[in-house]
Amino acid sequence: MTGLQRVNLALARLPTWPVYVVGLLPAFWAIWLGATGGLGVEPINALENRLGLLALQFLIAGLAVTPLRRWTGLNLIRFRRALGLVAMGHLALHLAVWLLLDLRDWGLIWADILKRPYITVGMLAFALLLPLAATSSNRAIRRLGPQRWRRLHRLVYLAVPLGGLHFVMQSKGWQMEPLVYLAAILSLLALRHGPRGQVLMTGLQRVNLALARLPTWPVYVVGLLPAFWAIWLGATGGLGVEPINALENRLGLLALQFLIAGLAVTPLRRWTGLNLIRFRRALGLVAMGHLALHLAVWLLLDLRDWGLIWADILKRPYITVGMLAFALLLPLAATSSNRAIRRLGPQRWRRLHRLVYLAVPLGGLHFVMQSKGWQMEPLVYLAAILSLLALRFRSSRGRVAT
Repeated sequence: MTGLQRVNLALARLPTWPVYVVGLLPAFWAIWLGATGGLGVEPINALENRLGLLALQFLIAGLAVTPLRRWTGLNLIRFRRALGLVAMGHLALHLAVWLLLDLRDWGLIWADILKRPYITVGMLAFALLLPLAATSSNRAIRRLGPQRWRRLHRLVYLAVPLGGLHFVMQSKGWQMEPLVYLAAILSLLALRHGPRGQVLMTGLQRVNLALARLPTWPVYVVGLLPAFWAIWLGATGGLGVEPINALENRLGLLALQFLIAGLAVTPLRRWTGLNLIRFRRALGLVAMGHLALHLAVWLLLDLRDWGLIWADILKRPYITVGMLAFALLLPLAATSSNRAIRRLGPQRWRRLHRLVYLAVPLGGLHFVMQSKGWQMEPLVYLAAILSLLALRFRSSRGRVAT
């Protein structure tokens, strides 16, 4: 809790303007990519989708503020308004791209809204969010009064699920990603009614107690579902004009996401008290499963000629880095069992598994290097990895000092 109090104290001193600056950078980057031909063969559709997804991500981040404070004690409340307004900025740009570049004919607006149910739902969500954005100021709170202002802003609990539903409906078929977003929104709404005030730590203890009773096998089952879904999409023509490249990239990204999730376990426990340690091994092995599939697609479907393996590894630096990360992770996956801990001894086992602090940044660097140009998404992943490592080692030094 001392660490958490220090985090909350530091957050209380931070200004909110960096949230607006950093939050809108992905939108400007997406517009730049669209203007310079970096969004593929359908740049308008890609830009429209990317801006809409960014809007939904920031809405979810704003929705997560209250559950985080109530269940873990992490207080991000001062940044909630900024997150909401950044989301609204992305949403306005998403709508502008649809109106000015996609639809073009303003006379068709109402016909398109009424004809396509997913646009109807999306416009309803936008209409509900408009008065919230317009009243997101201290002056509006004083004018409306705190009670009326709070009642008005409860519309967000209807608008954000509608945004998630819009994402599900506009996707072709039942795709995993939109369903995950909708599930996250509904989960956050359920968690919003968690413990309050004086029973905060009791609520966190209840969460940790419930987590301690859960088996780990669902992590393997749920964790590998996106991989099988991606393979199914690739086999049925659902991954676009370059399915092998898309499948390879998607599996690699899933591997990196699970590696980052495993890396976040210790900082989460030390800085917030949330204990996910029993699931760390499962997260690592699921990541390794995705990584093995990513490598298999590269070898069997992309490269094809096994005689070119070493030439390709040595010729392309991003493959060199990726293979080095994979080589470092192999012994960790092979020793991820209680039997291996007993055989090696706890101290030797822990020293061996510190290789993860080198392997995961190399995985992030591989993602940055294989991207065309300086793209925002890979840089964000690498920054997240380095931030988690900084939190991990800073908390370790704190414990030694005390």
